[in-house]
Amino acid sequence: MMIRYTTVGIRETLLVSEGKLHQYCNLVFASWDFCITDDRTARLKRISIIQELKSHLGQERREAELAQWSRAKRMTLLVVRLFTNVVVVVIIAASLYGVYEATNVSFGMQASLDGRSKGGFFALMVQFIPSIVITGLNIVVPVFFSYLTRFENYSAAYEIKVTLLRIVFLRFTSIFVLLISLYKQINCEEGDQGVCFEGTDDVCKKPVCWETAVGQQIYKLTLLDFVVGIAMVFLIELPRRLLVTCVDWKLTKWIGRPVFSIPTRVLDLVYAQTLCWLGTFYCPILPAISILKYFIIFYVQKYTLMKNSEPMQTSYRASRSNTFFMIVLMLALFLVIVPFGYALVEIPPSVACGPFRRFGSTWDVVKETVRGWSTPLQAVVGFLTSMAFALPMVIILVIFIYYYVSVTAAHKHMEKILKDKLVLEGKDKQFLLARITEVARQQAATVR
Repeated sequence: MMIRYTTVGIRETLLVSEGKLHQYCNLVFASWDFCITDDRTARLKRISIIQELKSHLGQERREAELAQWSRAKRMTLLVVRLFTNVVVVVIIAASLYGVYEATNVSFGMQASLDGRSKGGFFALMVQFIPSIVITGLNIVVPVFFSYLTRFENYSAAYEIKVTLLRIVFLRFTSIFVLLISLYKQINCEEGDQGVCFEGTDDVCKKPVCWETAVGQQIYKLTLLDFVVGIAMVFLIELPRRLLVTCVDWKLTKWIGRPVFSIPTRVLDLVYAQTLCWLGTFYCPILPAISILKYFIIFYVQKYTLMKNSEPMQTSYRASRSNTFFMIVLMLALFLVIVPFGYALVEIPPSVACGPFRRFGSTWDVVKETVRGWSTPLQAVVGFLTSMAFALPMVIILVIFIYYYVSVTAAHKHMEKILKDKLVLEGKDKQFLLARITEVARQQAATVR
């Protein structure tokens, strides 16, 4: 379903991008929904069309401005963008290193705590160190990204996309650096180990039940993300709105109300959904927690939208952003499947806890279940999971892909030919109209 929605969105985006010649005609003459019956919906639709027209006009002004730039100005901008991207890479690398070190410090401090202090508040904060660092980076670093993109002189829509891509990369890589740090602790074989192969010294900090440790980290990230989202609304956005509306100073007017950025809020939902997918197997109650979290967040965001915030100054087309976020969500799903599949097949379960402790890997449960089936079913499953089935399927898929690529290329070529014919027909009509006008003028002059 998600793949189908994404492909439909990509197809619509391509059609819209290829129809720039008639974009104003399409908006003015073909964008109205004649099923609208009430005044409020009609007013919102009219505002939406106006925003689309403003966006197109702004893009044309941008292109006209770029066409007048000198070569020296273009080279200067290229150097500025290159330097900005280097700064962004350095910021992301430093952030990922901070996540890695925070995870190691957290495990080291937990291993050094004695039996009395393991249940105290300090021990709880030690366990939350990686989650606090990741959530803090997700709040602070995007502010720097938004500030840096101002120097790169992108168009308004492209500036939003670049900022979102950098934020997406930061959030996904932060999660996977956390997973890599956990994997390093889980698979350590050096140092002293206890009866259940847990680490007992500073060299190896392997937990007794690594599945529980992974689930706890994802649960803490989800919980902290929820708490920070609520706190941002009631401790920052609400006081800011009250300050602007109740205090008539130049400083408060300059600060202004908080801006409700729809792309950023949707990206927060994508991040929350990624955490839900990632932690479902190791924390089965996480989907229920996430549903409750989404329910509360929706009404909190509705409150801050209606009461605290002002709309974005930059118009952003929702039809285009839907496709972008669905692609990001699909990428998140793929990136979740890879480490989960690896852990399922390669990492041995904990020997002290869990339903899979007597197996060499979690996937062995599936193998043992298949062995209990009848011989024909075992043969079918064995064939479907063998290279004798996989290799022909890959070849068939490659052939189908090549066929559809060829058909698409042929359709594009035919589309180009038809467009050229339309242009020629338009020129012929202009020529005929000019000749008819000229003949009419000559006849009128002769009559006089």
